[in-house]
Amino acid sequence: MRTDVEENYNKIYKYCFFHVHDRILAEDLTQETFLRALPHGMEGELPYLYTVAGNLCTDYYRKREREVPCPKETEWEEQGIPGEQENIPEKLLIREAVLSMPRKAREFVYLRFVLEESASVVAEILGISRFAVYRREKMILKELREKLKEGG
Repeated sequence: MRTDVEENYNKIYKYCFFHVHDRILAEDLTQETFLRALPHGMEGELPYLYTVAGNLCTDYYRKREREVPCPKETEWEEQGIPGEQENIPEKLLIREAVLSMPRKAREFVYLRFVLEESASVVAEILGISRFAVYRREKMILKELREKLKEGG
C-alpha cells in the first residue's frame, strides 16, 4: 500500500506540474489532493486523485485569472518528462505540435503517453468509455502526424 501511495504521489505531482509549471505550487496542490482524499480513504484510487488534482488546478487559475505559462525545456526535464539529448530537433517539433493543440488534447496526450496511464484509468478520469479513449487517441495521433508533416 505504501508504495502505491508513493507512486500515486509522484504521478499526481507530475500531473499538477503539467498544469501549473511551478514546482512549489505543484507540491502544494499535490499535498492538498492527498489531504482531501485521506478522509475518504481514496489516497490509493488514482482516477479519483487525478480528478481532485485537476479540479484544484482549475480552481487555482480561476481564482488567479491568469494564463497557464508554458514550461521551459529544463523544467520538463527536471520533472522526469522525456528530454534526453538525442533527437532534440524531433522532440522539439513534437513538443511544439502538442503545445499547439487544445488544452484537453494536451492533457490527454500527457496522461496517456507521458504518465503512461492505461485506457481504463484515462477513461475514468475523463468520464468517457475506453472505446472513446481509443478513438480520441487515434484522432489525436492523426492530428499530430499531420502537424509534424506540415512542420517538416
